Amino acid sequence: MEVKLYSRPNKDGKKVLYVDYTEESGRRVRRSLNLQESKANIAYVKRNIIPEIERKIKYGVEFREYKMSEFTDIVLKKAKENKKINTFVTYEKAVNKFYSIMGDVNIEKIFVKNIENYVNSLKREGLSSATINLYLVPIKMAFKEAMRLEIIDKNPVPLADKPIVKNKEKKVFNIIQMPIVTGK
Repeated sequence: MEVKLYSRPNKDGKKVLYVDYTEESGRRVRRSLNLQESKANIAYVKRNIIPEIERKIKYGVEFREYKMSEFTDIVLKKAKENKKINTFVTYEKAVNKFYSIMGDVNIEKIFVKNIENYVNSLKREGLSSATINLYLVPIKMAFKEAMRLEIIDKNPVPLADKPIVKNKEKKVFNIIQMPIVTGK
């Protein structure tokens, strides 16, 4: 099991890095890393990407695109079984809102910047900070599930800038005001 690194010119004539390896099934894979050839990128690939590919080959992890819906479905199923119905309905609404804005994309292609763009879209729609943070809960849980299954290495939701929830000041009544408030 050897992963080879090489470069080829793309349509613009710039050299792009590729990997070449054979899966456990015997299928040969050659794919672009979408990185231009440079000393820094070669070092990055050797340090991070090649060991990850070798790990996936060794443990039999499929090389395919994992859609966000695969993980939100797991989260919604668990929520339906273990949470109150209102929580499940909120999660379902949050997931549908996420898909209406972001689409059902490959989970490995969602980064902190994408989550921040999603948050900004929700702000533009006029949603409160508390609602935005609530809508991020099932999305965060979906990424956590993907991490548990070793599909991704990090969860971008906690790293994204989120709105701060401002708690309303609660009025405290004294003993003289209580009978007036309660009507007794």
